[in-house]
Amino acid sequence: TIPSTLIGVCCHVAYRFPAMSPVRAFPFSISASQSPKADPAAIRKQVEYYFSDQNLEKDPFLHQKISSSKDGWLPLSTILSFFKMRALNASASEVVDALKLSTMVQLKQDGAEALIQKTSPLPALTIPAKKAPSEPREVASGVPCKYFAASGFCNPYDRFGSCREKIGFRRPDGTGGGYVTKSHDLKATQELVQGWLAQRLADPPAATPGQSAVSAGVVVDVEGSNVNEIIELPCLVIDAKTGKERGRFHRWVRPERLIKERLALGGKVLQTDAVPLPQALEELQVFLARHDAVLGKGGLMVSCGDHEASLLRNNCRAHGVELPPGFDQWSNLKDLALGWEHQQRPQLPLAELAERLDGLHRMGRFLEVPTPAAMGLHHLGLYDTQRAAEVLAHLVSRGMPLQPTARLVVTGEGYRVERLVEHYVRRYYTRPTPVPPPGKHSRRRPSP
Repeated sequence: TIPSTLIGVCCHVAYRFPAMSPVRAFPFSISASQSPKADPAAIRKQVEYYFSDQNLEKDPFLHQKISSSKDGWLPLSTILSFFKMRALNASASEVVDALKLSTMVQLKQDGAEALIQKTSPLPALTIPAKKAPSEPREVASGVPCKYFAASGFCNPYDRFGSCREKIGFRRPDGTGGGYVTKSHDLKATQELVQGWLAQRLADPPAATPGQSAVSAGVVVDVEGSNVNEIIELPCLVIDAKTGKERGRFHRWVRPERLIKERLALGGKVLQTDAVPLPQALEELQVFLARHDAVLGKGGLMVSCGDHEASLLRNNCRAHGVELPPGFDQWSNLKDLALGWEHQQRPQLPLAELAERLDGLHRMGRFLEVPTPAAMGLHHLGLYDTQRAAEVLAHLVSRGMPLQPTARLVVTGEGYRVERLVEHYVRRYYTRPTPVPPPGKHSRRRPSP
C-alpha cells in the first residue's frame, strides 16, 4: 500500500509541474573530430597586417626575421606559430589558399616547406631592437654556503657543479640583479667563523644612559632552511647601558629532516662541525650565563623581526624539547627604533618612519650606521647578527631604552604574537612583495 502522505506529495508535484514534452539539451550534435572551417578573408587580413609597413616599422622580431632571411623569404611555419594565427585555427594549406589573391605577399614552395615574402621593400625599423640580456654579474665569491656548512651537502652544487645565490631581480631589459658564488670549503668556513668570533665591535661614543629595564641585549638572527629548519644560530651580546659588546656566539645546527631525506634518496652527506639544535641551545645558555645575559634574568632577546621566536619554538617542538626560558619574549629592533625615532623626530609621519626602518639595511642607512664592506654575506646569520648589533649599539649609545616589544602567547590552537608597544612597523607599513620577471618562478619549498 502507498502511504496517503506520499500520494498527496505526488499530486501536489503533478499540479505544480505538469508534464512537458521532452526536449533535447542540444538540438545538434557535436563531433570532437570536426572543427569550424577557418575564414579565408580573416586569414588574409591577419597575414597582410603582419607584413604591412605599419606593423614592420615597430615589430623588431618579425623585422629581424625577414631582414636576416635570404631575399626576405620567410618559412610559413613562422607565421603559423603566432598566437593570433593559432587562434584562427588555420592549416598551412588553408593559409596558402587564402593568400592566392593577396597583392601584399607572395608564396613559393621550397621542397616540403612553404615560404612567404613581402612584395614591397622592407621599411626601416622606427624603434630600436631590444639588446640581448647581459650576463648577471658576480657580486662576490667564496662566501660560505650555509646549507653545506650545516648539513654536509648542497643540492644545487651536486646538480650543476656550482652554488649561487641570487641578489635582487633582473629587470626586463636584462640589467640589475646579480649572484654570489658560494664556497663548499669546510676548512675555509671554519676559519671565517673563528675570525668572526675573534672580532669585536668598535666602542660607541660616550653613551647617554637610558632607562632600560634589562642589562643586556642578546642579538639573535637565526637562519633557517627552505623548510624552516634551523641551520645557523649566531648571537651577539650588547650592554644595554653602554652599547658595548660583551661577547659573541655561533653554532651551525644540523638540519635533521633534510639530512634524513637526503640519506633516504641515497645521497652523500659529509661530516661537519654542526650540532643538533638541543645541544646548540644548551651551549648558548652556558654562553649567556658566562656574560651575565641570561634571558629573563637581565638579558632580552633582540631580533630584526618577529620570526626568530616562532622559528625557535617550532623547531624545539619538532625536536621534542621545551623552548628555553626567556625566548618567548623579545625586542623587535625595527619596532624599538620606530618608537624611539618617533620621539626624536615627531615631524616625520609614522608611515614614512616605518618604511625607512623596515629592513636591516634600510634601518642602517636611515640611522647613518656605517655599513661594513662585506658584500655577499647578507642572509648569513653571523653577518646579519653583527649588523643588527651595530644598529642596536648605535641606538643605545644615543640613550634609547631597551625594552620588550612582543611575546608569544599560547592559545588553544597554538600561539600568537602579542604586541607590547603602541607603535610597530607592521601597523603602518607593509613592504610590497617583489614580483619576479615573467617566466621566473620561485623554487622555494613550502613550509610543512
